[in-house]
Amino acid sequence: MDELDQLAQEVGSMPEGDMPPPAPTPQPSDVMAELGTLSPEEREEAVQSLMQIIQIVEQLEADGASPEEIEQFLAELGLTLEELEILEQALMGGQEQNMMM
Repeated sequence: MDELDQLAQEVGSMPEGDMPPPAPTPQPSDVMAELGTLSPEEREEAVQSLMQIIQIVEQLEADGASPEEIEQFLAELGLTLEELEILEQALMGGQEQNMMM
């Protein structure tokens, strides 16, 4: 789990005990509106961070982590699985095909 802890910190996890209260789950339209305010550099940084989180979640799944363990990891980042999926759709909706080329 040391690698996981290190990766979580690289992605920007918050120290334990310093977690803000959970916010309501954003709606896709809210996310799209928020993304419209990002500069191209901020958007690229958000895409890179999202890709790192997705890779970690995929690795956790491959290592046999339970859904609860994955949810716990995401909670440490201040995310839910639903929020991750919304962000993935919003940020990478059309970019996945471009990256494959």
